Amino acid sequence: MRTSTTMERTTAPATTPRPIARVRRGARAVARAREPRADGSKNSESFAGVDRGVFGDGEYADPAIRRKVLSLRERLSDAMRLENWRAAAAIRDEIEGLRRRDPRARAEDALEACVMDEDYECASNAKATIEELERDAVVERLAPCESERTSRGVRVRARSRCVTDRSAPKESKWFFQYVVTITNVTNAKSVKLLSRSWLITDEEGKCEAVRGAGVVGKQPLIRPGETFEYASSTPLNTRRGTMEGFYRFVEVERRDEARAENAPMDLSREDDVDAFNVEIGVFGLSESVTM
Repeated sequence: MRTSTTMERTTAPATTPRPIARVRRGARAVARAREPRADGSKNSESFAGVDRGVFGDGEYADPAIRRKVLSLRERLSDAMRLENWRAAAAIRDEIEGLRRRDPRARAEDALEACVMDEDYECASNAKATIEELERDAVVERLAPCESERTSRGVRVRARSRCVTDRSAPKESKWFFQYVVTITNVTNAKSVKLLSRSWLITDEEGKCEAVRGAGVVGKQPLIRPGETFEYASSTPLNTRRGTMEGFYRFVEVERRDEARAENAPMDLSREDDVDAFNVEIGVFGLSESVTM
């Protein structure tokens, strides 16, 4: 007599991927912290995590937004300490408004929403976006989108931003504006900017050298204690890059200032004994920096 044996298949319950599960727990904790008390009163915990993404530290891709949020965090802490919940709520709303403008914060919020909805494909895409932005941040820490150098008493500060309405990422075209502030800090004499030399490098390592007389059609004379600032721009075929270079200056005696201020100087003066270079420190160009 044959005995029939039935084999039962057991199917392991579906498990949530470990990294997503960790984020899911964090998202639920943030959601619980934001809930008001049962009696409807404000709760200091409802402000916890307002500038902290699901990874815990409230990272931001845009340095300008990061600086603003850090300042607001201090004000939020003071308001909470004084139990001024109306002020705290206004500051919280301002921080959340900044988060909506920052690509990293938007991605973190999208990840939180996807996890709460148990949409793990969406969550994986959001997490991939965050990881890409983290790689960008590493590059930007190596070459921040601002720099400062002082040579021979002349200080040069430069900062850049991506002009999104003039960029076309689908066509691999990005447009960057940079602002340079030049200050005659400690040089006892006036100085005149003769020429500029730039080295522009894209993300693929391709370099372009740019050299010309003055800046934005001017050869400014900068007296001791004075500042000259200008803005210019450059296109790039990659979403990141760097700029660096130097300005060629010449010292001007007081008796010659009036003539030097009103008349252009020939670039042959670059070889004068009183001519000197002022370094422009390397600074980054990044699609994620828009302010």
